[in-house]
Amino acid sequence: MAAEANGIILYTYDELLAELMDFDKYLTAVIHDFESPPPDKPKLKDLYIEQDFFPEKENKEINSFEFVQKWLTKPERKHFSLLGDYGTGKTSFARKLAYNMAKEYKEKPGSVRIPFFVDLRQCQKALSLHTLILEQLKIAGVEPVNADIFLKLLAEGKILLIFDAFDEMATMSSAEITLNNFRQLNQVVIGEAKVILTSRTHYFRDKYEVDRILKKQDVGILSEHATMLLREVCDKPEYEIVYLKEFTPHQVKEYLKKALKNKWKDAHYKIKSIYNLEDLSHRPVLLDMIVKTLPKIDVNGKAEFNVVHLYEVYTFSWIERDDHRFQIIKEGKEELVEGLACKLWQEGQKSIHYTALSDVLSRHLKSKIKTTRELEAADFEVRTAAFLVRDAGGNYSFAHKSFQEFFIARKIKKELLKGNTKVLDLRRLSLEIIFFLRHLMENDNQIIQPMAELLAQEYKKNISENALLLFYTVIKMGCLDQRFSLNEEVEFSEKDAENFQHCLDQHLPGKIQLQHAALSGVTLSRMVFKNVDFNRASLEKGILTDTMFENITFGKSLLKSSDFSHSVFKNVKFEQAVAAHCDFKSCVFENCTFVKSDFSLSNFMGSTFIDCEIEDNDFTGAGFLKSNFDIRQYKNNRFFGTGEPHTELMALLPVLNLGHRGPVYAVAVSPDNRWIVSGSGDKTVKLWDIKELETRRLHHTLERHKGFVSSVFISPDNRWIVSGSEDKTVKLWDIKDLESGRLHHTLEGHKGWVHSVFISSDNRFIVSGSSDSTVKLWDLETGRLHHTLEGHKGFVNSVFISPDNRFIVSGSDDSTVKLWNIKDLETGRLQKTLGGHEYPVISVFISPDNRFIVSGSEDKTVKLWNIKDLETGRLHHTLEGHTGWVTSVFISPDNRWIVSGSSDSTVKLWDLETGRLHHTLEGHTDWVRSVFISPDNRFIFSGSSDNTIKTWDINTGKLIYSITLLPGNQAITLFKDNKFLPSSETALQYLYYTDGLASYPAKDLPELRLRS
Repeated sequence: MAAEANGIILYTYDELLAELMDFDKYLTAVIHDFESPPPDKPKLKDLYIEQDFFPEKENKEINSFEFVQKWLTKPERKHFSLLGDYGTGKTSFARKLAYNMAKEYKEKPGSVRIPFFVDLRQCQKALSLHTLILEQLKIAGVEPVNADIFLKLLAEGKILLIFDAFDEMATMSSAEITLNNFRQLNQVVIGEAKVILTSRTHYFRDKYEVDRILKKQDVGILSEHATMLLREVCDKPEYEIVYLKEFTPHQVKEYLKKALKNKWKDAHYKIKSIYNLEDLSHRPVLLDMIVKTLPKIDVNGKAEFNVVHLYEVYTFSWIERDDHRFQIIKEGKEELVEGLACKLWQEGQKSIHYTALSDVLSRHLKSKIKTTRELEAADFEVRTAAFLVRDAGGNYSFAHKSFQEFFIARKIKKELLKGNTKVLDLRRLSLEIIFFLRHLMENDNQIIQPMAELLAQEYKKNISENALLLFYTVIKMGCLDQRFSLNEEVEFSEKDAENFQHCLDQHLPGKIQLQHAALSGVTLSRMVFKNVDFNRASLEKGILTDTMFENITFGKSLLKSSDFSHSVFKNVKFEQAVAAHCDFKSCVFENCTFVKSDFSLSNFMGSTFIDCEIEDNDFTGAGFLKSNFDIRQYKNNRFFGTGEPHTELMALLPVLNLGHRGPVYAVAVSPDNRWIVSGSGDKTVKLWDIKELETRRLHHTLERHKGFVSSVFISPDNRWIVSGSEDKTVKLWDIKDLESGRLHHTLEGHKGWVHSVFISSDNRFIVSGSSDSTVKLWDLETGRLHHTLEGHKGFVNSVFISPDNRFIVSGSDDSTVKLWNIKDLETGRLQKTLGGHEYPVISVFISPDNRFIVSGSEDKTVKLWNIKDLETGRLHHTLEGHTGWVTSVFISPDNRWIVSGSSDSTVKLWDLETGRLHHTLEGHTDWVRSVFISPDNRFIFSGSSDNTIKTWDINTGKLIYSITLLPGNQAITLFKDNKFLPSSETALQYLYYTDGLASYPAKDLPELRLRS
């Protein structure tokens, strides 16, 4: 009352958060669009049927909304990917969930999270998280349009974020962009955030695996077929994979009752009577088409009714329709819609504006359209097609992606039957297009034969690549007798392999011309290649497992990061080929030539080399464990490996198996070189005594955190371990008192994930940065909160205390670096805010001589400030060259070098005084997460999401060695002494060694021999 009398408005914390952004207009629109959609969209409110989920981790079916209710109440469960094949109802579920929660929130604000629905179909190919959020807030009409506030509300548990149709965006993007987009979206999984993402299944698992999972076999197993997206989340306990089940027979009946009222029984009888129609009816989108076309379905003369027939009947009424104002003949309509489908596909676009559509109309109906009125009438014809939609901005798109794929296949069919193979001059065809094409043709030979003829001819851009895919995929589908289902990923068991390869041999041309072919990311497992010219072709990131290569030339070919495991190479020549990071595991190379090619960091484990010539190649970092060699000629190769004749065993460095059950996010070594401490996604901190490594005895596992451990540090006096965690706490452990397992302090006060911790050089203070936008300074001895430093408007990602203990520096998502004078903390006064970055600051560092602050940012730059010049705010240098986020920065102990790591997979070394780029270190295949420089200023170490730690020579920039960290079996290298070797036989069973080539279990070292 007193506050009210003085004009002060009091809010609870929840009420204050609700005042930060106004979602009322958006929530009203969500409800309205679901209850009263535009005429061209289904009224989901009247037709929606609740489906079941199958969560991988639970191994049982559960009602979809019951699952979500339970999931929302579990704070440790933060993200689930809802997977389903085309048309299974993923978007309908997402919209229904948003509708339910919007209604509940409107009736009782704050009772549930605000459901924020993001349609990824509308998004750019390459995402920036902040840009995405800003655009979606504008579209939704939310005020103010502020990404930081939105992310704050999300992290506080006030919003449920729903990303719909990730696959629609991924289809138009490269593999690299797709993975980067997925990581961008996953950045929102912080604090108490809850996120749902929907996607077609094959972006995570192939169809064969899913079938086994749904039959409750191999549940959750990460096989060699796992996709890059699945590998991103497989070892993260807060991420889940959930499958959307198709309609059960009971649910089919329920849908028919809602859609057809008292006529449902007749429809149900007809569905059951027509061969295969009942099978099709279990997929919601096909059932909707069946309901709308059932009266027109005529199966006379057909042995069966399949998906293609359904699409033909569904589109038939529009194609055959007459219009009194303007009549487009049937052929004209077909040509128009097929031309539109091909145009959008070729340009990688999802929609076309009506002003651009007139050009398409004019091109395909040139003889018919002569006046503006006729153009308007034609526009009306297009607009009233059931399979096309026009949004409020005047953009046309296909109502479902499958309609576009169907019409592209129809166009290809017509032209191929005319003998016009130029129709294949399109962007690479999808499996869905090939599926439709196969079922539109009378028999498979109508595709296989002309494709074989094309492959034997001179290479033609796009045409040759699509001919190869059609040839391979149609034969594969035929061997599998895949007639009725629209599975995106075709998989087969070993028993089918012999029949498949026999079919390939039967139809293969005598010679295939694929020089210059663009086949990056292609999947051609079990293919047979004989007498193929692959000179200057690109097969980068391809999957060619169990494949036969015979009489092949790979001259200057790009094969980087491809999987050739279990393949056979006979009379194959690799000359100046780039085959770095490839998987050649368990391959056979017979009478092959390897000349001047790059095989660095490739895996040849268990492979056999028979009568081969190997000369002037780069095998740096490649692995040859248990390989067999019968080599005709071998000379001038770089770092060929352990056991090479007449070469001393390279300095073997011990590698310690840390035993974490999750990714290692942070590693620190004590100043006295006695202790190693690590923090992991398995919620533990582990401490190792370097002196006891011979026995592999773990000194302690500290298990008091309830969330990911994101940062660890050991105090300068070697006594304290400090750790920061997703559970919002900072924990302090006394190394001398670990036997009791007693925590010295748990520092509580942060309201978000603790991203970074640090201990001052005088051992007095702990500093921590958090997603709650604050920096906190704690007294190390007492655990008392000394100060909370407020000023950042975004997550604090990195904190550091200067070596002279004068300054705290912090970097934040608000794109600023802030410098605080420790002596002025009583007043809370900032020393300086450095605002030169355009995007979030991820990493900060102060030079050992206390002169410079260096920062790395999402804006792809490294910035350097001289602390003495801070009053003017003048930058000393802006270092540009990275093409991705700068995730980590470090200054060498001698104050000469800056090293930076980036999401562009590179490490860069810069001269601190001049800002000149000294080296770009390339070799990682994924984000570089952490970099540092050795105390003697000789080596750069980098850790990456590709599960490797690499060591580089700081002077030459050469890669010295690479250590692979296997998921669930993480490792770090101890750089104490190159001569350190275990003395006990027991230790040999547990230690790993690296020699500049690969990591080997010590027990296997005697087996590594090269036969000459």
